[in-house]
Amino acid sequence: MRLECNFELSDTQLIDFENAFQESVASQYKMKWIIHLASEKLKMAVFVSKFDHCLYDFLSRYKSGELNIEIISNQEKLPSVVESFAISFHYTSLTGRRKMSVEATQTRLLARLVIMSPMNWTSDQL
Repeated sequence: MRLECNFELSDTQLIDFENAFQESVASQYKMKWIIHLASEKLKMAVFVSKFDHCLYDFLSRYKSGELNIEIISNQEKLPSVVESFAISFHYTSLTGRRKMSVEATQTRLLARLVIMSPMNWTSDQL
């Protein structure tokens, strides 16, 4: 779930809020949660099927500034479109390969590009 809030808090007050939320809500419901400030540029990987409408939606939101993210894309048929937005492009072919092998390659790429933290890996992703 994603929730956007506007806070006018100092760094110290934000830490106090995080601690209070963890103690009063998150621990009770065994929630995994994190606060990202709007000023932080988040990294996002976009794995697109042969239907490109979702990619175009992300690209238009990215270009307009609506999404403050760094996008990594693997769209095989649209590398020139993706690269025209100055976005890192990586393609992993499934042809002649088992799905698990491709997923392992993609997981390593995400970790290398610090999209996915190794702390969140399960043993089958190593």
